[in-house]
Amino acid sequence: MTNSKHPPQKEMTTEEKEEVEHFRKVIAAFKSYKHDSEMRVSKSMQNFQLLPIAHQTILIKHGFKTDLENRKSCIALNYVVLSDIISDAATMFENSSYNGENQGIIL
Repeated sequence: MTNSKHPPQKEMTTEEKEEVEHFRKVIAAFKSYKHDSEMRVSKSMQNFQLLPIAHQTILIKHGFKTDLENRKSCIALNYVVLSDIISDAATMFENSSYNGENQGIIL
């Protein structure tokens, strides 16, 4: 008796395996976006604070600190969008010609 819910499983081709691996890397990049971006902003602030006060004053006058605060807000909003995009990533391959499962794809 066959399981009508899941058609017979077929082996993934090399191209399909490469596509899944690429997909995993994209998802990993999306997941690390917020942390990585916040670290870059933090590093910019640390570098800013190492400058002489006169140079900091010039940068503040030209909006450097305001720009960093804007970046923090954008990072937070972008991460919300990216989280929505990847929310169904684990089931992304369910409609493929495999067995209806994610084929052990761990994202």
